[in-house]
Amino acid sequence: MQNILLHMAYDGTHFEGYQAQQGRRTVAGVLGEALDTMTGRKTRLIAAGRTDSGVHATGQCANFLTHLNMPAGAFAKRLNALLPDDLAIISSEAVSPQFHARFADHWTTYRYLVENGVLYPQYRHLCFHYDFALDWAAMQQAAALFLGEHDVSAFAMYTQTDTTRRMLRDVTLEREGSRMAFTFTGNGFLRRQVRMMVGALLSVGRGEVSERQVARALAQGSDHPLFFAAPPQGLTLVRVDYVEPVGVERGDPKEVNR
Repeated sequence: MQNILLHMAYDGTHFEGYQAQQGRRTVAGVLGEALDTMTGRKTRLIAAGRTDSGVHATGQCANFLTHLNMPAGAFAKRLNALLPDDLAIISSEAVSPQFHARFADHWTTYRYLVENGVLYPQYRHLCFHYDFALDWAAMQQAAALFLGEHDVSAFAMYTQTDTTRRMLRDVTLEREGSRMAFTFTGNGFLRRQVRMMVGALLSVGRGEVSERQVARALAQGSDHPLFFAAPPQGLTLVRVDYVEPVGVERGDPKEVNR
């Protein structure tokens, strides 16, 4: 029995999120069908995290146990031959039998893109078009407030069983021309958390929300979201970095062409 860790990328435009849902096209559903076809039996996928409908990924991770005895890199190549054009396995590696993609300690990095000028049509599924005048310096100052551990209940959707304290070790705002990139690295994110943090920062930039209001929301929490969620198409799960080395054998396909 092998435990295989997949590193994948997908265009989330035509997926209704990562998690498998009956009657809906999802990343886990499409990948699961390909795995079942390849292995000849039902295979359980364990993902590092879930992405919402319309959200993209360049570094999502998921592992599965299989009876197939073949080199780790061959899984990526064989799966790519079965997958549609909007989902690709970047690499595959064999990991320890105990490895669990969700529960192994890891840091997740998300990036959100905002076009503050003219949105070229070819980028409409990759950026949020937000053409209001923005105070860049105020946004940068407010972004620094998210660093460290906070109660993010005012910036997310959550259930009563969710822990709302989250740690962010890195928050970066970058600008190139009219394109803005918001990058967040944390030890876990609640549903819509990144999109609401971006929404809060854009509201600060417009002068609708003050830095003090953001600080108060982080300090006091809330029983409901206080800020708007930027739309999903601007969000990409960039990578998952595991704290401890996980691979025992790694293989990268020579190419991901079908």
